[in-house]
Amino acid sequence: MDDVIRVHDRYYILATSGLSDDRTRVLKHGDTFAVFDRHGDVQPIGLGQQGVFDRGTRGLSRFDVRIAGVRPLLLSSTLDRDNAILLVSLTNPDLQRDGRVDVPRDTVHLERSSVVYDGSCHTRLTLRNFEREGVDLVVAIGFDADFADVFEVRGVRRARRGTTHEPRVENGRVVLAYTGLDAVVRRTAISFDRAPSSLTTRRAEFAVHLPPAGHTDLEIAVDCRAEDPQPARPVTFDDAVLGARASMVRMTQHECAVRTSSPAFNDWIARSTADLAMMTTQTPEGPFPYAGVPWFCTPFGRDAIVTALELLWANPAIARGVLRFLAATQATENRAESDAEPGKILHEMRSGEMAVLGEIPFARYYGSVDATPLFVILAAAYFARTGDEALVREIWPNVLRALEWIDQYGDRDGDGFVEYTQRSRDGLRNQGWKDSEDSVFHADGTLAEGPIALCEVQGYVYAAKHGAARLAGIVGQRERARTLLAEARALRARFEGAFWCDDLATYAIALDGDKHPCRVRTSNAGHCLYTGIASPMRARLVAGTLTQPDMFSGWGVRTVACDERRYNPMSYHNGSVWPHDNALIAAGMARYHLGHQAERILLGMFETCQSVDLQRLPELVCGFARMPGAGPTLYPVACAPQSWAAGAVYLLLSSCLGRRARAAHPIHVSPVAGLPRDGVDQRAARRRGAGRSGAPPPRRGRRRERAPARRGARGDPGEVSADARAIGLIRAGRFHQLHRERCVQTAERGPAAAIVQGTTGTRGIVGAVASLARLVASSVPTGGYSGGLGRIRPRGAGARRGARVGARGGVRSVVLLGGPVDGSTSADRPCGGRAVSARTEALGVRGCVRGRTELQDQSVAAQGGSSTLEDGGGAKGKEEARVLRGRERDTCDAAGVGSCGHGFESIRHYRLREVPRLPARPAGGPPSPIHDRHRPA
Repeated sequence: MDDVIRVHDRYYILATSGLSDDRTRVLKHGDTFAVFDRHGDVQPIGLGQQGVFDRGTRGLSRFDVRIAGVRPLLLSSTLDRDNAILLVSLTNPDLQRDGRVDVPRDTVHLERSSVVYDGSCHTRLTLRNFEREGVDLVVAIGFDADFADVFEVRGVRRARRGTTHEPRVENGRVVLAYTGLDAVVRRTAISFDRAPSSLTTRRAEFAVHLPPAGHTDLEIAVDCRAEDPQPARPVTFDDAVLGARASMVRMTQHECAVRTSSPAFNDWIARSTADLAMMTTQTPEGPFPYAGVPWFCTPFGRDAIVTALELLWANPAIARGVLRFLAATQATENRAESDAEPGKILHEMRSGEMAVLGEIPFARYYGSVDATPLFVILAAAYFARTGDEALVREIWPNVLRALEWIDQYGDRDGDGFVEYTQRSRDGLRNQGWKDSEDSVFHADGTLAEGPIALCEVQGYVYAAKHGAARLAGIVGQRERARTLLAEARALRARFEGAFWCDDLATYAIALDGDKHPCRVRTSNAGHCLYTGIASPMRARLVAGTLTQPDMFSGWGVRTVACDERRYNPMSYHNGSVWPHDNALIAAGMARYHLGHQAERILLGMFETCQSVDLQRLPELVCGFARMPGAGPTLYPVACAPQSWAAGAVYLLLSSCLGRRARAAHPIHVSPVAGLPRDGVDQRAARRRGAGRSGAPPPRRGRRRERAPARRGARGDPGEVSADARAIGLIRAGRFHQLHRERCVQTAERGPAAAIVQGTTGTRGIVGAVASLARLVASSVPTGGYSGGLGRIRPRGAGARRGARVGARGGVRSVVLLGGPVDGSTSADRPCGGRAVSARTEALGVRGCVRGRTELQDQSVAAQGGSSTLEDGGGAKGKEEARVLRGRERDTCDAAGVGSCGHGFESIRHYRLREVPRLPARPAGGPPSPIHDRHRPA
C-alpha cells in the first residue's frame, strides 16, 4: 500500500498505510499498553503498530483467534466507559466440512474481553451456542513476539539486534525470550486456564463442544514480565479487571464531575476523563500523565505540563505529581548529546533497549526550549489553585534553577529573548512544541536557521517571571519578586517591538539567528494570548486573524494559514489542527474577553469529537476545510488517546465559563463577555436553614416590595436570606445594587449550590453547556481548606457577570449540570433531582455558525417538527423563539418549576452527595421564591 503521509524526520513515524483505514483499540495500565485491531487481534499489518508493549519493548507482536481455521465475523467493538476493558462481539461465518455447511453463520456468538494490568494482557473468550443442536468447534490461538523496540516499530533501522531465544513449552505455557544488546533478558509467557488439546511454540488449539444453548469460557494470559520459574498463583482475568478498575478509580476519585444538558457533550467529557485516567501512571513522585499511545507512551515534560494546566481547576493532584516528577529529573549537568543544561526541564524519557544503549538520545533528553518556563508557570498556577505552600518550598530550588537556565542558557546571545539551537547530533532540530524539521520557516518557505526565538516561548517566559514573582513573595524573597516583575515588563516591551507584524495583524512565529522575523501566520501567536504578553489591542487583532477562514478550518485553528508557502493540511505541524493548541488559544481569547471566538473553538472541537471514533479527540486531525455533511480528515499516524488532547475539553469549558478556582478564595464563575446583559440568570440555592427543616424560605412579600435581608460577613455561621428581592435583582442584572444591599449567602454549616443560566441570546455551545450550568461546590475539602459560600457579585466589566461561589481550597466535587432532554426521570439522574418533564428544557445543543445562532430544540423534534431553529434576529427567528418561550412557560407551570423568563432554559435543582435536595413545592402550599417564577421589575 502506498504511503498516505511521509514524515522525513528520523524520529517520526514511518507511515506505510493510514490508521484511518483500520481503526484500532488501545488499553493501558502503568508502563504497559496494547494496541489491537477492532477484532481484538494483534497482527503485523498496516502501520505495524499493533502489539502489547511493556517499558518500550513489544512483548507480543501477533495474537489472533480463529474458529475452525477462519477469522470470526465482527459484530461490534468498543471500550467500556472507564477504558478498562475492550469488548468485542463476534460470530462465526459459514463453517464447512466435506464441501457442505456444517455450522451456519451466526450460530455461535463469541464475546471477547481484554484487559491490561500490571505488565500483562488478559483475554476471556465466551462462546455461546444459539443453535438447537450441539456444536463442535476447534478454537485456535496464534501468538508470537519480536521484542522490537518502539523506535524500531516507528521505522528506525538498527545495525544489529540482540539474541532471540528458541521458544519453549513448559507446564502448560509457552515462554518466548530475548536477550538484548543491553544484556537484559525480556520474557513473554502465554498461559491458559485449561489445558489445550494441542500446544506448540506458536499456536494453541482447544476442542470445544457447545450443547444447545450452552456456553463456555476460555482465558488466555500474556505476561510481558514473565518470571522464571512460573509464579505459584497466576493472576486471573477477574483479578486483572478488579485491579485495572481500582486503578482507574484511584486516578479519578478526587476529580470534579462535570455534567451538562447535552448528552453528547457529557459523552465527550466522560471519554476524556477515562482517557486521562488511563494515560496517567503512578510514579514515586505522584501521578504523571504519559503523552500518547502508541508512539509517546512515556514521560514528556511539555505534554505533561500542558495537560496539568488543562486539568488544574478540576484535578490539581495531577499538577502536583508532574511538578515533583520534573523537579526530580531536572538537568544538573551540561551534556550536548542529550541537549541537557543545568536547570533545564526534561523533554522526554525512555527506558527501552535502544535508549539504554544510546542508539537514540532519548533515555533522558532535554531538547525542549519551552518546558522550563512552562514548569515555572505550572508551579505558580498550582499554588494559586491549592495554596500548597509546602510544595512551593520543596520545589523552590528547582524554580530558581529553571529561572537561571532561562537567563543564562536560554538567552544565548544576550538580546533578551530565549532561543534554542540543536546541540545533539541525533536530537531535534526544532525544540518548540512544533518540533518537525520544517515547522519554522520564512514567508518564502526557506527554513529558519538558529538560534531561533519562538514567539510563544517569549510569552511563556513572561508568564513564568510573573508567576515566579508571586512564589518569591511566598518564600519571603520580596526583592527578587520585584526584579522578576521588572524583567517581565521589559520583556513585554521588547517582544512587541520585535515580533509584531502590522501587515499580518499577528505576531511572527519566530526570530531567526540573524534576528529576522519569520513573517508567517501560525497558531503560535495564540499562545501569546494565553500567557498575557500580548497587548489588549493586538490581542484582538490576533484573535481575528486566527478565526479567519484561512486559519480556521471549521473544526479548529490550523497550525499554519492555508495560503502560506509551506502549508500542507496533511503535515504534522504545517496546516493540521491540534486540540491542545486550540484549547490554549481559546483560553487566551477568554483572557482578553473575546468570548465569541473562544466559543467558536469550543464548538469546533465538540463537533470534531462527534465525528471521530469513540468520541475521542486524537492528537491532531488534517487541516482540510470543513465540508457539509463530512467529518474531519483523520491524520493517519495520530496518537489516540493523547493526554493533552483529552484534557482540552476541561480548558475549553473553563475558558468559556470564565471559571477560576483559587485557594482561600471562592470559585469564580464569569460567563464569557458575549453574554447579553439581559441574557443571564444567576440564582443561589438557599442552604438548609437554622432549624434544618429543609423547607424553602417563606416568601416575604411581593416582588416590588423591599424585603429586609439579613446582613453578615462572608463565612458567618448564621442563617442568611435568599428572598425574592435578591433573586429579582440578580435576574434583572442589578448586581451593584445587590452588592450594596449585601445579600450574603454562607454555608459554614454545610454545602450550597449556585446556578448560572443563559438564554437564547447566548452564542455558541456554551449556551447549552456553560451558561446553562449548575456549579455545585461541595464542602468536602482537599488539601486542608474549608468550604464556604461567598457573595454573589459581578466579575469583570461590561457584559461579563458571574457568580462568586465559595470553595476555599481544593473542591472535591464541582458539577456543571444541565437538564436532560431525553425524558429521563429523577431516578435516572446521577444527582437525584426531582422529576421534571423534558419539555421544560427545550435547549439541547447550541452552536454559532458564521454569526448565526442555531438552536436544536429536542421537544420540537420529538413532536415531529423541525429540529433546528435559526435565530438570526429576523422576524422568523423571533417568532419561533416567542412560541418556544410560551411553550416553556406552560410546561414550567404544569411542572411547578421556575423559569428564567428570558429563554428556553428553566431552573431545576439537583443534589450532590450531602448537598441537601431542594424539596418539592407542597401542593396548595404558600408560594416560594425558589420554585416560583420572578420577573425583573
